[in-house]
Amino acid sequence: MISSIDLFERPSRSPTPPSPKSGISPTEREQAAADLRAVLTEVFLHEEPAQRLLAISALVPAAHRSAWHLLTHTLLARRLALGSPSHLLLAADAHTLAWAWARQWEHPVLLQRWHRFIQVITARQCSQLASRAARHLRQLAALH
Repeated sequence: MISSIDLFERPSRSPTPPSPKSGISPTEREQAAADLRAVLTEVFLHEEPAQRLLAISALVPAAHRSAWHLLTHTLLARRLALGSPSHLLLAADAHTLAWAWARQWEHPVLLQRWHRFIQVITARQCSQLASRAARHLRQLAALH
C-alpha cells in the first residue's frame, strides 16, 4: 500500500543545531538527499525505470510533483543517453555501469533540477520519500 508523506516535522535530536527554517540539521538534510539519490540510482540501474518511477511518484507530495517530474524526466533523458544497463553489462561490468551512471549526475541540467527539488522538499519529506520508495522497490522486486 502506498502511503502519503507526513508533512509534519519532528524536532531534531541531532547535536548539530537545527536550521531555523526546517528544524532539521544540515547533516540530516544531506543524508536524506543522499538516501533519495541512492534510491533513484537503484531505479535507473535496472531495465524499465519508468514503471518504478510511476510507483514512486505517487509518494511525492503534490506540491512538489512538478519539480519531481522535471528531475525524473531529466534522469530518464540521461539514462537514455547512457544506454541499456543490460547492454552495458555485456560490454563491461557492474562497476563500470555504476561509474557511468554516477557520471550522469554531473550533467549541469540534472544538477540544477536535483538541487531545485532538494530545496523545495523538506529534509523530513525527502527522508520519508527515500525510505518509502526503497521499501516499495523491495516489494516490487519480491513480486517479480
